[in-house]
Amino acid sequence: MIRIPAKKFEIPDEEVALRIVKLYFEEIARIGFKRNLTLDSILNAYFYALHKLQNKDKEIKKIGKLIEEEPLQETGKERKASE
Repeated sequence: MIRIPAKKFEIPDEEVALRIVKLYFEEIARIGFKRNLTLDSILNAYFYALHKLQNKDKEIKKIGKLIEEEPLQETGKERKASE
């Protein structure tokens, strides 16, 4: 679920995924690629967006770990260079 701190409501991940896919395909239609769209491509886009939304917490944790490790790796490189 996406939580908006200033508001007292939540939008389900399924609704957010639907809105993302709708916006994406509206833009594609606006550009003129509408002829290439298939039901499979629309469904794949929806399930991909839904999967990304449902796993966002895991991805944020991975990014946080990488950010925490990066200064340590740089410090190690600096030590090796000075030796």
